[in-house]
Amino acid sequence: MPIELLPVGIFWLGALLAAVRHDGARWIALITPIIATLASVTLLAPGVGADWQIMNYTLAAVRVDEMTLVFVGLFHLAGFLAAIYSLEMTDRVQASAMLAYVGSGIGAVLAGDLVMLWLFWEMLALTSVVLVWARRTPEATAAGIRYLVFNVVSGVTLLAGIAHLTVVGHDLAIGPIALDSPGGWLVLAAFGIKCGFPLLHNWIPDAYPRASLTGSVILVAITTKVGVYSLARAFAGEELLMVIGTVMALWPLVYVLVEDDLRRVLAYSLMVQIGLMVTGIGAGNDIALDGVTLHVVMDVLFKMLLFMALGAVLVQAGTVRASQLGGLGRKMPWTMTFVIVGVLANSAMPGTGAFVSKKLLLGGIEYAGVGPVWYAALAGLSALGILYAGVRVLYEAFLRRPEKPVEAEDATFPMRLAMGMIAALLLIAGLFPWLTDALRPLASDYQPVKLPKILDQVQLLLFALLTYVVLARRGLGLPSSGRRTLLDVEWLYRKLIPTLARRGAAVLGHISDRIGTMIRITERHPGNGRVANSLAHSWPAGSMAFWTVVLLVVLLFAGIWRS
Repeated sequence: MPIELLPVGIFWLGALLAAVRHDGARWIALITPIIATLASVTLLAPGVGADWQIMNYTLAAVRVDEMTLVFVGLFHLAGFLAAIYSLEMTDRVQASAMLAYVGSGIGAVLAGDLVMLWLFWEMLALTSVVLVWARRTPEATAAGIRYLVFNVVSGVTLLAGIAHLTVVGHDLAIGPIALDSPGGWLVLAAFGIKCGFPLLHNWIPDAYPRASLTGSVILVAITTKVGVYSLARAFAGEELLMVIGTVMALWPLVYVLVEDDLRRVLAYSLMVQIGLMVTGIGAGNDIALDGVTLHVVMDVLFKMLLFMALGAVLVQAGTVRASQLGGLGRKMPWTMTFVIVGVLANSAMPGTGAFVSKKLLLGGIEYAGVGPVWYAALAGLSALGILYAGVRVLYEAFLRRPEKPVEAEDATFPMRLAMGMIAALLLIAGLFPWLTDALRPLASDYQPVKLPKILDQVQLLLFALLTYVVLARRGLGLPSSGRRTLLDVEWLYRKLIPTLARRGAAVLGHISDRIGTMIRITERHPGNGRVANSLAHSWPAGSMAFWTVVLLVVLLFAGIWRS
């Protein structure tokens, strides 16, 4: 294996050690990202590449440029922060799976050709599902199976696309792929499943809220981001993605408003952000791609922060159901403070790094020449959904007066440390926006931090909040109780298909019973008995072969006659 893949190997070695060392698993999970970071800083730089010779095949194991380095550094940081957050958890299965998962994600973004990408694609699926199952509940087990099905289908689709591209002579190096062949469409579908395209997305709100605490924190950082990275590499500038991304950003609005599980609300909010990224990839210009890359970084940070906070709430209060929470602000003041920062960043409030990244991303989309109505709907409605998601988490868990008192204490020190580090990064990036210029792989010179843009964003958020307040006063706000988890597209395979299967089985059983009744009736009548007996007795093999040949000859002559 090329030495440039040493950071990946370090993560896998750490995963192996964590699996066999029960007492030291959490410290191995903490130290491994640090060592891997040192190896990455030493070995990886723009222009670095390495091939891997397997028998007669040469695979481009590593290809590095500026965008690659941003994602590699982000995944190292995510693994380190998740390890700090889970320092008091001694589950070596989670520690091992998390390290292997992070290593697989780094290998995927380092891959130089589609075959290497597919190898890490499958490893990413197998290691991540363990983080869902690690919660050890029946719901998590079922959600993990559905999660694995979607990700395996994504891998099989990607492999089929690679096979077709190979047959038609397409270069398998990771780069632009045209949608002029079935192979290109198959690769797009595989990347789309990983990103959560509409109708292919429901594994995100299904599995992420049911994963373990560590699992939900690290899952939001890597799986979909590998999909976004791959999409940016292969299909930047594909206008179809602008349509898909817009639908994806607006799809979750209803679910953000009515879901009772607040981690599921955040999962739908994640879809909104990814939809904006997909739209930016469709725009395809340097500004948009820089915005996509920077917004991936900020999205990982504030989504990890919010999932960390809800994980602390789940540990302390025993639930993240909005209808069962309230009043935690006084009992968990540190956690509420970090949630405020996360909500502000999630809403792209000026003063946070997410404002810089989102305005850069939207600037690229606007530069691509989309219509004003389209742009207004995308920017305005997505802001509504994102704001309401954050407001719900903050208000309903921490500020709202509870119907029943909720017993809870503040998050533990490792949890507060991890959340505090992320909150500091988000604020530093927002207050000193020039520091984020290093995270622009294409070095675009667009300046998103200007007074008119700041005023526009503040007005947009205030208008969205005012709209909700007015609706709430008229009795049209969010329901105060009795919410439930709503089925999304998963209704098709969790409700419709099983229902149709049961009814089909009942119809077939009814037909079988009727046929059995007819046979019994014929057996009671002597005249019909001879017919039944003639149909029921065994036929000689020679006779069957003869009539088979006769049938084939008839079909042959029929085909000749038609031709």
